Amino acid sequence: MSRRTILVSWAVAAVAVILIGTVWLIVTLISPTIPSTDTVESATGLDLPESAEIRAAKLDDLTPGQSGDQGTVEFTLAADDLETFISDNDLPAPVVVGDVPDDRTQATLQHSCDNDACYDGDVLIGNDIRINLRVTIE
Repeated sequence: MSRRTILVSWAVAAVAVILIGTVWLIVTLISPTIPSTDTVESATGLDLPESAEIRAAKLDDLTPGQSGDQGTVEFTLAADDLETFISDNDLPAPVVVGDVPDDRTQATLQHSCDNDACYDGDVLIGNDIRINLRVTIE
């Protein structure tokens, strides 16, 4: 191989590495990081069942003990764990508001408060339970 061919090969390889690195960096910056269940429990004061899977959370503005701070968390539960979640957190039973496509029932978690925070949200009930919960620190 000639010297020129080797230099061109190295230049192409360097450009490829730079492009791959740039794409990886952009994807990393754009993709939201999903906090762990422990992090959500700590920030919100909730007790989540083992089946809880965090789908999204906005906890940046949620500081325990900082009155008025608000956050949101979206998670799924196994259908059998909804009652446990409600009772473990002293939340009122969801109020059914209607059916939605995909054989799901939509319900609302009425506004309720404990010593640390207030909670309200939306629930989709089907084969699993999807909860979108708003949390306000008291």
